[in-house]
Amino acid sequence: MLFRFFPFSIFFAFFFFIAGYLFQKLELKQWANYFLNSGLFFLMLVYAKAALGFIALVMQSLYRSTRHYVSAPAAHARVELSHRHKLHHQTQLHKNHKKQLLYRHSQLRNRFIKANNKSQALQLSKAIRRHLHAKREALPRTDYQAYRQALHNNHRNQNIAGLLKLQFEISHR
Repeated sequence: MLFRFFPFSIFFAFFFFIAGYLFQKLELKQWANYFLNSGLFFLMLVYAKAALGFIALVMQSLYRSTRHYVSAPAAHARVELSHRHKLHHQTQLHKNHKKQLLYRHSQLRNRFIKANNKSQALQLSKAIRRHLHAKREALPRTDYQAYRQALHNNHRNQNIAGLLKLQFEISHR
């Protein structure tokens, strides 16, 4: 209803402006002022109708969106989305916690393996040292010194493979 007379108002505004211009050219000031003021009135009416129409459209849009927001299906969809978000968040927390636990356990396992290797290398080194000391008289002095140096280097470097090789060499001499 508001926009039904909108084109007529524009037409009347321009008609009155043209009529006012013609009366001004004919030097009929009173008629020119009347028509120019009437044209201005219709032009203001056009702008007022446009502003009211815009406000009405905004209000309709707000009403529709508010009505949709508070509707039952939209509320259920928001609740479901919230549950999905919480579930996703919990699964991410679980994955991160699991990664953290795996990392901690691997660090503990590596620390334990390193300590175990160190103690085994020490025990193996002591056994080789006793075995080497027992064969001290049977070995030449240069070989004995070389074996002691190899034993010292392998023990310092925690080289278990080198210690085992050294033990094999000493026992087969």
